[in-house]
Amino acid sequence: MALTVADVINHARDQHPSLSPLNAPNQLAYRYLSREECDIFDQIFRRVPGMLAKQVVITFPLVDFAAGIDLTTVIPEGWKDLTDLFLMYASVPTQPNMIRATFKPWEQRDIRGQLPAYTLREEVLYFLGNDTEYATFASATLTYTPQNADLTADTDTFQVTADARETFALGLAAFWMRRLIDDPAYKCTVGAYREVKAAYDEEKTRFLSRIFRVTQRQSYTVRAVR
Repeated sequence: MALTVADVINHARDQHPSLSPLNAPNQLAYRYLSREECDIFDQIFRRVPGMLAKQVVITFPLVDFAAGIDLTTVIPEGWKDLTDLFLMYASVPTQPNMIRATFKPWEQRDIRGQLPAYTLREEVLYFLGNDTEYATFASATLTYTPQNADLTADTDTFQVTADARETFALGLAAFWMRRLIDDPAYKCTVGAYREVKAAYDEEKTRFLSRIFRVTQRQSYTVRAVR
């Protein structure tokens, strides 16, 4: 189930009677929630890259091998990180039918190494070697972390999972309440703000802890050396 901006705003208004649409405008909510999702998004993808990853397929042969792949064209929404790049063989001589390409920094592109390999410069992806060395491949699958899109309407949806609702709602309520502190017309005290802020901090920690536990569900083998 997708989490919408309207759902978060409705839950945030429940935290204090002063949070009416007049005192707590939706336009402020859109900008705060965009910043908050970006912060949560960044914390998740650094620990669990696959949780938010997307993929794009590049077909061979390339139109212009030397010109590389312009990532602003194949990933128009923008990207934060490139997780991996796998090349698929046109025919399957042996298993497996794909191979991981090695990333090399642009400054090391002239150092000969195992192919396939790729490098980056100014958001252009270049395959190292020459086009004949990639003749056996049919396509390449690039996995990446996308940029966050700004939230600008009640119907917009979040990219993170729906159980982040209370994290966003409490954070938004605290953001709104901080702007109303000490104004006698709204009766929003520092104590009330701190209570909601503490609940937000706790809820955010709980949500991120659930996400990070995914990385702990791995099996390990200890090899005896004697």
